[in-house]
Amino acid sequence: MTTRFMTTTLTALSLLALGACSSTTETATGAGSRTNGSRPPGAILVAQRFTTPDGRAAYMGAFPEMPKTDVDVSKLVELGPEGDAFACGGYGFFYDPDAGRITRYDVGDDLGLTKGPSIDVLQEGITGWTGAHVCASPTQAFILNESGGRIVEWNPKDMLVVSAFDVPKPEVRPGLTLQFFEPHKAGDLVYFGVTAINWDTLEIEPRAILAVFDIATKTLSFDYDDRCQPSLGGFVDSAGNYYQLPEDGGYWATYSATTGLPRDCVLRVSRGKKTFDDDYVQYLGDGESLRSMWPVDDEHMLATVIPLASAPPKEKSDDWFSLPVQPALVNVKTGARTPYPHVPPTQPMNSRKLVVDGKSYYQLYTYDDQGRTTKVELVNITREGAAKAFTLVGGDFLTIERLW
Repeated sequence: MTTRFMTTTLTALSLLALGACSSTTETATGAGSRTNGSRPPGAILVAQRFTTPDGRAAYMGAFPEMPKTDVDVSKLVELGPEGDAFACGGYGFFYDPDAGRITRYDVGDDLGLTKGPSIDVLQEGITGWTGAHVCASPTQAFILNESGGRIVEWNPKDMLVVSAFDVPKPEVRPGLTLQFFEPHKAGDLVYFGVTAINWDTLEIEPRAILAVFDIATKTLSFDYDDRCQPSLGGFVDSAGNYYQLPEDGGYWATYSATTGLPRDCVLRVSRGKKTFDDDYVQYLGDGESLRSMWPVDDEHMLATVIPLASAPPKEKSDDWFSLPVQPALVNVKTGARTPYPHVPPTQPMNSRKLVVDGKSYYQLYTYDDQGRTTKVELVNITREGAAKAFTLVGGDFLTIERLW
């Protein structure tokens, strides 16, 4: 089990089986034509995943703006089994980790999606489930190996592999499995949180790991900080500063074979830098842990706090991921914290950060009496509260982002 899907995997069993999911294959909501040049001035790519009677499946669609009503799954393109979706250069893309293949979906003037060409990155050394996709420009993109050590450069427009090259791996304890997660781009620098875990013993690297990919030089460097645990969560503010956000530090402190782990805390990398700021750290209180954090604005984060006193016994450690949380608004500059009553004290199943046009979105889940997800409501979170965007029946979101 990877950290990226720890929460989603443990709660995926509770997802509603959507027997009515669309069997749409190649094109949805139109023929995908580009002949008349009348494409709308902006479009939103929405990708979701569902549990169906045949297993997990991913779907994607394009909308003229952020949807304001419930999304009709029958209007979306079925991409295939579990994977990752993203936008780059006006196209939608789907990465199938089992096949090691990236497939392009062309977006027509009517915003219909048509399945296009694919490239094989498996033969270039990319393996595993990776969300580490970097869109540098419409003609330059990169994919990082899930466990590090390898990068493939490719051209989204021409769908060609440009180069494949080895890169160093971070220095971690022997026997730990590395994982890179989603990129956080600031100019030519791309920041990644990295974890290193032994899933049999729950041993974990006892320090934060920062990976920085420099697009201009195509180099990967690392920095380490023993003030915090490793984490996959991150956020870049409008000034280009990167914040590494904690996730489940209390879980590892309670159940890991690694002792003496530091508390949950936030670290920062100033704009244009490749190392953590020595003069910045924000700790959570003693006896507390964070399920995760989501950006609200440049100064504030939505934190889902778990009192460590509520941690289940070791034999029921999986119950950690269904514990109720205490939502709080945290100022990452001052450390000030206030309750945030605008979201319920329930666990999210997907901690991916969804930010569109500077607005941050959070997924609210509704469960039936058997603990299965019946719908996901997407809300825009602000300092003042949470405003509904739209609702998805079942499933959860892989990405929401601008196509152009």
